[in-house]
Amino acid sequence: MTPSRPDNPATEPDSVSTADVAIIGAGPGGAATALHLARAGIKSVLLDKAAFPRDKVCGDALSGKVISELRRLGGDTDALPALLRAEARQVPSWGIAFIAPNGETLRVPFKPGFDKAADYAPGHLMRRFDFDDFLVRQVRAQPLIELRENTEVASWERAPDGYWVLFDKVKRPLVRARLLVAADGAQSRFGRIVGGHTLEPDHHCAGLRAYYRGVGGLDPDNFIELHFLPDFLPGYLWI
Repeated sequence: MTPSRPDNPATEPDSVSTADVAIIGAGPGGAATALHLARAGIKSVLLDKAAFPRDKVCGDALSGKVISELRRLGGDTDALPALLRAEARQVPSWGIAFIAPNGETLRVPFKPGFDKAADYAPGHLMRRFDFDDFLVRQVRAQPLIELRENTEVASWERAPDGYWVLFDKVKRPLVRARLLVAADGAQSRFGRIVGGHTLEPDHHCAGLRAYYRGVGGLDPDNFIELHFLPDFLPGYLWI
C-alpha cells in the first residue's frame, strides 16, 4: 500500500517500513512481544529512542516467571533459559529472605529442598543494562523483526486505510503498521494520549537504586533480602 504523506512531502524518505505490527519501546515488554510475533511468522518493527545496551533503573531481579516466559519465547524449550544461565553478568538466586523490623528473618526458598549441584536456580539477579541487552540480542537474530534504535517516535496518526503511521520530530514518517503496541513504560505518551492511561498520585510509589562495591555478609545462596525498617514502612530496602 502507498504510505501516507506527512505535512511536508519533501521531507519524506525514499521508503517507509511497513509491517503488520509496530512496537514502541524495546525493553522486556516490547522485545518479548516482537519475539512472540516472530515465532508466529508475523513481521514487526521495534523502535526505541535509545541504543542498546542502555541503563534502566530497576530492582534487577528475575523471578521464576521470567524464566517461564523465556521458555515460551524459545518455543517451550530450555534454549533461552540456558543462554541466560551462561551469561557472565547474572547471579543465580535460590530464594528470598524477609527481615522484619525486629530483626527476625523468614527465609523462603524458590524451590524447597533445592540442590545447587543438581538443580538450576529458579531465579536470577541481573542488571537491566545486561538483561535488556540479552533480549535485544535475541531480537537481532530474528529476520522478521526490524530493530530501529536511536529512533524516537514523536507523533502518530491513523491513515484513511486504517494503518498507523509513526513520525519523528520533524514529521518524517518512520513506519506504517496495521497494529501498534505501546511498550514504552508507565510514562508512555501514546498510552496517555490515545489509550487514556493516567497515573494515580494517591497510589504512586517510587524507588531508588544504587550499586555498591566490597559489600560483605551476603546470603550464601544469593537469596534476595527484603529489609523492612521502622523508618521506611510500608516501604522497604532490598539487597
